[in-house]
Amino acid sequence: MVTGRPRIVDLTDQSAVYATRLLADLGAEVIRIERPGAGPGPAMTDDGEDASRRFFNASKRSLVLDVTRDEGRETFVRLCARMDAVVEGLEPILDPVDQMHARIRAANPSLTWVAVRATAPDAEGPHLKSAEVVRYALSGLMSITGDPEGAPMVVGGGLSDAIAATYTALACYLGFLSARQTGLGSLIWVNAHEALLAVMQQGLLEAALSGNVVRRAGSRHAHIAMAGALPCRDGHVVISANERTMWRTLVEMIDDDRLRDEELDDERARMRRQKELFEILAGWTGAFAKDELSQIAQARHIPVAPVNAVTDIIADPQLRARGFFHSMGERGEVPFLRTPWAGVPRPAPRPGEDTEAVLLEA
Repeated sequence: MVTGRPRIVDLTDQSAVYATRLLADLGAEVIRIERPGAGPGPAMTDDGEDASRRFFNASKRSLVLDVTRDEGRETFVRLCARMDAVVEGLEPILDPVDQMHARIRAANPSLTWVAVRATAPDAEGPHLKSAEVVRYALSGLMSITGDPEGAPMVVGGGLSDAIAATYTALACYLGFLSARQTGLGSLIWVNAHEALLAVMQQGLLEAALSGNVVRRAGSRHAHIAMAGALPCRDGHVVISANERTMWRTLVEMIDDDRLRDEELDDERARMRRQKELFEILAGWTGAFAKDELSQIAQARHIPVAPVNAVTDIIADPQLRARGFFHSMGERGEVPFLRTPWAGVPRPAPRPGEDTEAVLLEA
């Protein structure tokens, strides 16, 4: 029966490495398996250390083990005999997974194995080679992202991997809870393609229920007239004045007779004239700094916010006050979840830093 703090073996790639970071933040002990010769990846910092590695592997332990060799697999099986879960990414290291899972389960019936795949293993049709941009295309997300007259656009920020990793962490946690109750682990498949469809709910529902197909709307909202991005002296803000009271307050703020047309009290009329209205608003917002305009509008209860650059987020006073960024000493700062279980995050280990200790424990 599984008890106490979960112990998790991390075999993930970029598609799911955030899952095990989330689990570490939630208090699990995560042991990351590294390939022999593993080192910093392509996202290098000035001191030669991989920035993404420092973030994704914080609070984990590192074990160098070649699981492609027979002796490495034997060690891996012995290690998993004392673990609660194994999490792996899109590119499987141990194939076929179901055979390895059955082998380990014979020694440890309560082990949960979570495997991320581009599509369901039993899906009909070809199993396509996946990549983040491929999932954006297949999900339909690119079809609703970009300028109406331009080409579909890739979504920034690693959204696909983050969503797949969140589902993976949830699946691992639920598998752990089930094993804790029943004493039996599970082999759980996470479909990265279907996970991304979570952000397509509005478009899918409209198409399925009303036949309306969401189109690309560029920097403006496809369904709310007064929602979108506007230029300022030092960047852009976004606005969302969809309610009548908000619209009227906005008209008072701008003080432009062109906006006092009674027809514009109707959201449908504003939607038809959205392009015209945004041109008027842009002439007004351009005189302000983005933070200044945001404060003025928020004081009047109109949702306006600056479009932050990454450097703005790092300096954000709210995140600073919340302790969202934690110092790793000379290694800089990393974002982390504040949970009552995990405590203060530990710096990411060097590859193989915990090999001897972990193998002795196993």
